Amino acid sequence: MSESEQEKPWTEEQWEAFMKRQDLKAARFGEILETVIDDPNRYEIIQKEMGWDSDDDDGDREHFEIPEPTEEDMEEAKREMEESDRALEEMDAYRKSMLAAEKVDKLLKPFLKQRSDEPDDEIGEAFINPHIACAKISGGHAMGYHDDVLCANIVKNKIALEANKKGQEALRSLAKKGVLQPKTLEPVLKHLDTAAKSIQTRIKDLRSKVWWSS
Repeated sequence: MSESEQEKPWTEEQWEAFMKRQDLKAARFGEILETVIDDPNRYEIIQKEMGWDSDDDDGDREHFEIPEPTEEDMEEAKREMEESDRALEEMDAYRKSMLAAEKVDKLLKPFLKQRSDEPDDEIGEAFINPHIACAKISGGHAMGYHDDVLCANIVKNKIALEANKKGQEALRSLAKKGVLQPKTLEPVLKHLDTAAKSIQTRIKDLRSKVWWSS
């Protein structure tokens, strides 16, 4: 591999593989923590089981000192955060996904209250996935738009699109079972479909900025 190829930013495939590894590590951490939560030496056990006590940890840990931020640093960070928040709120995919999630909330919340003692997995899927879509779009935006993280941003939006579709599938399944009425469901599905199309457009726009991937 040439030096120029080595210096290329990661592709979508590389970011997807990395995120899957992180998900597996997070799941492993959760399993260990659940097992040793009452052990007084739980932190040492977790560190050993996760391999964090080794110098060879695939680069998961970086050793560096964080300088104390100045007042100017804090003000600049605040301005950047406010600008980022405004940009997110103005983003078409995010706004439409938020609206769709609100419509799903309104549709399902009364039903959830009525059956709080008997939760339904599909209702949970229908309820949470539109919110996951919003969170992933926001997460991609937070990662940024520089070359080194652009494909990570794209992957986050792909996950958002998948969550949107999972939410739609769960809602349609509930309608087939007679849990939801088509008359009240169809307008909600239209909002979700509109949001999905906007996410697809966003993914396409972000991909147009990727010059290093075939």
